[in-house]
Amino acid sequence: MSNHIPLLPNKLYKITTTAGESLGDWFYFNETTESHIFHCAAVHGIEMKIKKEAMSGLEITN
Repeated sequence: MSNHIPLLPNKLYKITTTAGESLGDWFYFNETTESHIFHCAAVHGIEMKIKKEAMSGLEITN
């Protein structure tokens, strides 16, 4: 994650790739030993797990 902001449970974040492609608005849910888990703000029931090593390819803003 290139901006290194703290991720707080149930907080809404905008997620974009470092190439500028928007992934939309997501609620941060939880952290596991391998991943960060987000829930889609637009569609109930969609979950995105991002491997911790892949976070460097994302821009996360609030």
